[in-house]
Amino acid sequence: MPSLAFTVKVISIGIVIAVSFAASMFVYAVVSDRILYQQQALDMHGGDTSQVRIFNKLPGFDGETGVSVYQKVERVLKYAILFILLTFGVFFLMDVMWHLQLHPVQYLLVGLGLAEFYLLLLALTEHIGFLTAYIVAAVMTIVLITLYSYFILRTARGAVGIAAMLTLVYAYLLIVLHLEIYALLTGALLLFVLLATIMIITRKIDWNRAFEFESRPK
Repeated sequence: MPSLAFTVKVISIGIVIAVSFAASMFVYAVVSDRILYQQQALDMHGGDTSQVRIFNKLPGFDGETGVSVYQKVERVLKYAILFILLTFGVFFLMDVMWHLQLHPVQYLLVGLGLAEFYLLLLALTEHIGFLTAYIVAAVMTIVLITLYSYFILRTARGAVGIAAMLTLVYAYLLIVLHLEIYALLTGALLLFVLLATIMIITRKIDWNRAFEFESRPK
């Protein structure tokens, strides 16, 4: 039977994941309102996308594809749960393998940092455009979580690993957003590679005794 500490840890992380995802869905609700308002404005102008602008400045629709900039943000939000699970999974594996005893509050702060990315993306998109906003929001989020990781993981190696993982994921998502037809295929392949990697890394972990320790080994 799993230890009580392990069970409590898993339940706590599950709750934190739900809270982090809920924070991301708050941004999703705001984006949905923006899309509805934009559609009403589009109807008023007879479907002329060039007449629908954000704050009377930035185009509200992509000139080449005709896709709303808010729909691009919405597509990014659809990957929110994957980002949260992947990042928490990396922290959890480090927690187990390095005996860090991370507190659920620390997981929560990381989760809220991930959710903040979507709020930054939406807010910045309305002022500097989607692509620039994506890059700026991603860099800000990566720097924030990497610096925090350095202190809670107590190792530069862990922080660098988190930074590399987040950079890879955000870059990957940006590429997927432009693939259209192959988005599902590349997503499925990524998940397969990640699952295989996790299986290899954790193959020797005794999960029943994963949290049966008093302190991190010196």
